[in-house]
Amino acid sequence: QRAFVSHHAEQILGHPPARLAEPGFWRSLVDPDDLERVVAAWDGRTDAYDLEYRMRTADGRTAWLRERMHPDLDAEGRVRTWYGIAFDVTELKRLETEHLRSQRLDSLGRLASSVAHDFDNVLYSISIFADYLRAGLAPDDPLRGDAEQILVAVERGKGMTRQLLDFSRGRPHVPAPLDPVVVVRDLLPMLERSIGGGVRIQIGRAHV
Repeated sequence: QRAFVSHHAEQILGHPPARLAEPGFWRSLVDPDDLERVVAAWDGRTDAYDLEYRMRTADGRTAWLRERMHPDLDAEGRVRTWYGIAFDVTELKRLETEHLRSQRLDSLGRLASSVAHDFDNVLYSISIFADYLRAGLAPDDPLRGDAEQILVAVERGKGMTRQLLDFSRGRPHVPAPLDPVVVVRDLLPMLERSIGGGVRIQIGRAHV
C-alpha cells in the first residue's frame, strides 16, 4: 500500500493520486513480466533499493519507471514507512534500445560485407573453371549444358553478394520486376536432375 502518491505520478501514469494510493492498485499496473522481480524488491526488505520496471498507463501505453526508495525504520529495525521518488525513464529506454539496435546492425553490416567479399572470391574461381570447362566441350556435348548451368548459378550468387554489400553499406533496396517463369526456367535443368526420370515438368503462363 502507498500512503501518499504525488501528482507527478499522475502525469506519468494518467491515474489520479488517490487511485494510485489504493491498496493493490499500483501493483496491478506493473507489467506481468516485471511483477515477480518488483514484488521481490518491495516485500520483506528493510534496505533502500533502486529499481526499474514497466507499468501500464491509463491510456494503455507502457511506461518505464525508475523507483528509488528508502525506509524509515523503528527501534526494532522494522519498516514504518517508505519514502522515495519515481522517474519516468521511458524515453531513455527507447534511446538505449535504438542504440543497441544500431550497434547490432553495424556489426551485422560488417559481417555481411566480409561474407560477401569472401563469397565473391569463391564465385570468381568457380566461374573461371566453368568457363574453361565449357570452352573445351563441343557444342553438342551434354556436359556443356552442365557447365552453362554452373555459370547461371554463379551469376545468381553474384546478385546475392551485391545485395549483401548494399545492406552493409546502408543502401536502400530498390524493388525490381521479377518474371517467375524466367526464374523457374533457369532452375529447370537442376530440378530435372533432382527429381529424376519418370517425371515431366512443363512451364507455361496462366491466362486470367
